[in-house]
Amino acid sequence: MHKRHVLQKTSTLITSIVLAIVLFSCSSHKAETFGNNEQMFKQQSAIKDEPVEYKETPEPHAAPVSQDPNIPSDGIEELIRNDHIGLFKHAIAKHQKNVTDYTGTFHKQERIDGKLHDKQLIAFKFKEEPYSLLMTWKENPGRADKLLYVKGQHDGKMIIHPTGIMRWKKSVRRDPAGKDVLKENLNPCTEFGLGNAMKRILRDYQLAKDNGDLKAAYLGEKIIDERPCALIERIFPEKEIYAYKRLVTAIDREYLVPVHMEATLWNGDLHSRYVFEDLRFNVGLEDKSFTPKANNL
Repeated sequence: MHKRHVLQKTSTLITSIVLAIVLFSCSSHKAETFGNNEQMFKQQSAIKDEPVEYKETPEPHAAPVSQDPNIPSDGIEELIRNDHIGLFKHAIAKHQKNVTDYTGTFHKQERIDGKLHDKQLIAFKFKEEPYSLLMTWKENPGRADKLLYVKGQHDGKMIIHPTGIMRWKKSVRRDPAGKDVLKENLNPCTEFGLGNAMKRILRDYQLAKDNGDLKAAYLGEKIIDERPCALIERIFPEKEIYAYKRLVTAIDREYLVPVHMEATLWNGDLHSRYVFEDLRFNVGLEDKSFTPKANNL
């Protein structure tokens, strides 16, 4: 009887030891697992805490401009980084082939005869053929707050709604390149648009190259109007044939058009700044949208 009691106590002791070992093992494993999870949590938190630039996917613009299948993406990249003359030649050809009309918002600020004019905000509609332009000023109009011009119509004149003491008039006609007009604008309305902007940039690039003055560079990437853009730079020496020293242009990577252009003088002052926003291409503008009657002019 005494022997049986000893065996029972021994068995109970062994069972307690085994149970203790099992519990210790589980506890160690649990502690190790928690440690790993805690470390993982810290890593995830560190990742989440890192600043990340996030832009929502923009709403698709009407009728996207098609990509040129003849030039692969790495070919475009080569032009952006190393051949801006080739880039604008290609971009102009693509624009002429694919774009019929577009609408948007135009920001403009220019220095004319040494005076920096106020920033202007203009809503516009533009049609390539026939060349048709409607501009409505939203901020800081000059001598007009609405402008209509259609090539080949109205005796070559633009129709405007005047501001100031003439604002009571429904509309007046003006020479697009008249002296009074060019006192407030570096370029006449006959030279508006993305295509004309690219032609002016290309002309200046070519002029600098022909004179051995061309210095150009790729500056990097930037999000403008929620769209990825490539920044390029051109620098001119201080010569009478050049209007300014430095031009930085943002090229929309999908549409290959200049959406932001900023030029500075040799003393660092702003020469001009142009920004195209809210661009919508090939929206189906009709000739009837560019009549005086349709625009209360």
